[in-house]
Amino acid sequence: MFPVRRQLLITVIGLSLSTTPAAATLLTNAASPDTTPTYDSSGQVVEPDVLYVPGGWHGYHYWMAVTPYTCSDERHENPSILASNNGRNWVTPTDGNTTAPAPLVPGGQNCSYAFVNNDPSIVMVDDVMYMYYMVEYRSQGPTCPDSINVFRISTSDGVNWSQPENLVWGDAAFHYEHCYSSSATYKLSQSVVYKDGTWYMWYVDYPASAQCGSSAQIHRMSSTDGVHWPTANNVTCTMSSQQGYPFHLTVKYYAGSYEMLYTACGSDHNLYYATSSNGTSWTSNTTAVLSPGSTWDDLLIYRSGFTGKYPNIAVFYNAASTTNCTNPCSDGSGPTWHEGFASTGDYLPPATIHDLDFKRMTTSTVTLRWTAPGDDENTGRATSYSFRYYTSPITDGNWSQAWPVTTGSPDSAGVQDTVKVTSLSQNVWYYFAIKATDDVGNESWLSNVACIKLGHPFEICEDGGGGFAMRRVFGDPEPDDPTIASLGIRSVLPNPAREGVDVSYALPTGAAATLELIDVAGRMLRRVPVDGVAGTHVVHLDLSRVESRGMTFVRLRQGAMTVSRPIVLLH
Repeated sequence: MFPVRRQLLITVIGLSLSTTPAAATLLTNAASPDTTPTYDSSGQVVEPDVLYVPGGWHGYHYWMAVTPYTCSDERHENPSILASNNGRNWVTPTDGNTTAPAPLVPGGQNCSYAFVNNDPSIVMVDDVMYMYYMVEYRSQGPTCPDSINVFRISTSDGVNWSQPENLVWGDAAFHYEHCYSSSATYKLSQSVVYKDGTWYMWYVDYPASAQCGSSAQIHRMSSTDGVHWPTANNVTCTMSSQQGYPFHLTVKYYAGSYEMLYTACGSDHNLYYATSSNGTSWTSNTTAVLSPGSTWDDLLIYRSGFTGKYPNIAVFYNAASTTNCTNPCSDGSGPTWHEGFASTGDYLPPATIHDLDFKRMTTSTVTLRWTAPGDDENTGRATSYSFRYYTSPITDGNWSQAWPVTTGSPDSAGVQDTVKVTSLSQNVWYYFAIKATDDVGNESWLSNVACIKLGHPFEICEDGGGGFAMRRVFGDPEPDDPTIASLGIRSVLPNPAREGVDVSYALPTGAAATLELIDVAGRMLRRVPVDGVAGTHVVHLDLSRVESRGMTFVRLRQGAMTVSRPIVLLH
């Protein structure tokens, strides 16, 4: 008894292996699979979907949603999360003393296959990672799914995951598909993308009695919240130059277009690449991305993850081997499944900018600064910036609505870049964000969001991550004449203070400077080097470890010049 979703595919491929010659492909097969730890210790996995985060997220650059599939045993096919910093060496992620559970979602434990998890898809939205996965319920027998549904789980750190959330479909017929019915259709391989405030889900639909046939179709649904999916939004996609019949797919939005990897069955058993400007009308490459190899991947290429945009792409491909191993729930054995890596061109984007901040403020302008990323993460030199501002917090959902500002070309990685935004109104909150792009169109993720309200005094807030939390800083703006004649501390707030203060200060030159906290006897309590750049600055001074309390002074020193402000430290 072989799992229903792959039974016919394996049969077709087995018959064709001896007669179909290997064709030229866009990528070269990996000599060996990657090491992918699994909770059952087999290292065998199926249907990987990979999320690449430029610059990293909670300690890792690559995140893989995957299900173990030991010797093709569906009991183990339960959503799991792996992480890596090079896309080759995978581990179960940790954050501090916490390790992600394995699996994230438990499954059936016996050979009846009463229910089976499969087809994970991973997406990041506003610093939250979501994993969608399918569940098949088989009350009529182990090879007969009579109910199919999709769930999602989420995490803000990669290790602490939510409970499964049941999606809501506009038409119950979408997920109730009795396999014994002549009119039943089978849906699989959902892949989710978030763009400009809308969630999109692609899946493959075909008659339950005819896998790998000409009736197979690709559908796309849309949702405003990722949970409710109205049937009215279900669109049948078209694909010109389609190769074979689509069986499993993965979709990403990258650098201005939708990109797809799909496995074909029928005429061949390869992995193909397609692209679309709108997500519904697709054009396929006629040359396969990958075809079966000669060792660990010699049976078939299956659903695969990727990052980049062809011809600059990295593929984390899934493959099965003709070498079988014991499967206690089948007739004795099943193929072995692994994940391997193949790439071509420059698929690494610039690193995400995390230190966008204000350098100088006047009554109607702001100058912002950030550390330049490189062409490949933090190496080399990016090609251009996309800088935008808005009167609402900027997210991936409203990025296209925010107002663009022209910047200079990026400097080398690690150098400070700046931009000046003019003609701003007072007493209005403005939000600023930036992305960087390299020479082949790879784009970084959205930066941290900086925000300010000009006035007397001005207010600055900070993007707290995981939603928009603000810590407000108050100060006085410079006059529109940019000349700063003397060293000065503009404000120290709050005052009195207990845990910390925000110090707004002005430097007339770019010489090195320090902020000092001293008591009434002149003893140094705290000393912090500050940005030695001419202009107005704001810095947070941590006072939580200062033992001396009562009357103290904040002193600003640059060269031989000093200026101070009194501050009362509360017990």
